[in-house]
Amino acid sequence: MAIHSKIETLQNRLAGQPWFSSRRLQYLYFLLGALVVFVYSRGHVTAMETSGQALGTVTLLSFSLVMVIRYIIDKWFFFQDPNLEIVNKEFLISLGLYLLAGISGYALIVGYFLPEEQIPATKYLIGCLVYGYFVAVDNALNTERRCYYERRYIYAKNVSTTSSSSRLRLFILTTILITVVAMYLSANSVVYSLLAESGPDQRDIQIIFLYDIILMTMVIIGFSMRVAYTYAQNQKYLLDTQIKALQNIQKGDLDSYVPIMSKDEFALIAQNTNKMLEELREKQKVTSVLERIVSPDIMQRLLADDAAMLKQGQKYEVAILFCDLRRFTSFVETTPPDQVIRFLNAFFSKISDLVSTHNGLVNKFMGDAILGVFGAANKETSMQDALQAALHIITHTKTIRLGDADAFDIGIGIHTGFAVAGTIGSADRYEYTFIGDVVNTASRLDGLSKRLGYRIIISDDAYELLNNDFKKRFVDLGFQKIRGKSEAVHVYGAITDAELYEL
Repeated sequence: MAIHSKIETLQNRLAGQPWFSSRRLQYLYFLLGALVVFVYSRGHVTAMETSGQALGTVTLLSFSLVMVIRYIIDKWFFFQDPNLEIVNKEFLISLGLYLLAGISGYALIVGYFLPEEQIPATKYLIGCLVYGYFVAVDNALNTERRCYYERRYIYAKNVSTTSSSSRLRLFILTTILITVVAMYLSANSVVYSLLAESGPDQRDIQIIFLYDIILMTMVIIGFSMRVAYTYAQNQKYLLDTQIKALQNIQKGDLDSYVPIMSKDEFALIAQNTNKMLEELREKQKVTSVLERIVSPDIMQRLLADDAAMLKQGQKYEVAILFCDLRRFTSFVETTPPDQVIRFLNAFFSKISDLVSTHNGLVNKFMGDAILGVFGAANKETSMQDALQAALHIITHTKTIRLGDADAFDIGIGIHTGFAVAGTIGSADRYEYTFIGDVVNTASRLDGLSKRLGYRIIISDDAYELLNNDFKKRFVDLGFQKIRGKSEAVHVYGAITDAELYEL
């Protein structure tokens, strides 16, 4: 168990550390490259007894030079603050260093150590380029992954991208080109050796050519697999990061964002996801404000409908319930303001719940009055819903006591008809409301309830929409003159016997 625990701990450390992109890997590549280039370029040297020491010295000098330069670059100029912008620079620097090793080795071979050996010098240069190309690609991918682990992301909202398929296609085409060039060089060296008077015999040349092909194939296949593995690891990390971010969003975490960690399709996905997050955060802010100002139903309408439709307004056949508190003015005069506010908040919260329970929505609060709308979603039962809400409101109001232990009284007016719903106000500030004669009439009926001595007054239009059981709760009050109407309105008053309010 202890050994298993240690192994698991080590695996977790390796999974969380970009050890594969450390500087040690750079120098391991240099050492391996020196060996590969030395073996590859040594095959066609005519003076085999002296070539090994000379090529070894050249390899040691040229690769020592680039290793020192690499150390200086890493320590003083590069990777102090890695970010995705330096990935391409890493590729160019790595390739440039191997090119420098090849050029310096070529110059040392031709100019000093083996002036007569043109083919080994050329193979030394080409070997450095071929090997250096694959190492440069792998180093760039490792640098990219190091940036991922160290959270060195691109924070810009718009990032120029290159598709993954384009990058992969470029790598494949370049690899094919390098393979063709290397094969051509090996074939050319065979022909040159056959024409040389002092070169090795034909059988040795065939063996050397086969040897070159095998070595070249091993290097190309090996590093292609290494690059493919590194690239796959990078893509997996990107995909895992995207999935984790989307899972956080799914859980409701809108404060996070999807990091833009690359310059390919994942960057486009991250950009669009972040734009969606910004819109969701903005909508959440609006929702947070609206839910404190309007009812949930109106809030959903404001969020769902477009601004043009809201300004234009929509026509609904609805039942309007208007109610206000009586004796509230005297209560305000004798009660501290903070207690008045607390009372209204508690009272309106309960009334809003009752309205919502009966399929209505609270359009607005006006001092001690409330405007409820029924039928905006289903007009078939709008009047029954409004009346049941009114009866429950009166039942609840009877339980409320003033400071002198007296109960509040309440008046309710209900009228049915067509109303227009939409946003009213200026460009900077507006509210969603219902307007029309039906609203004004319901307000006037509420005022009429006090004069006639009934808590609930409904119009004849509203009365006709009730079923027989509900109609039994009302008495005909005849035609009544109300303010704002040129003609009298036929109204009905609810019977006040407590037994009739049992729903």
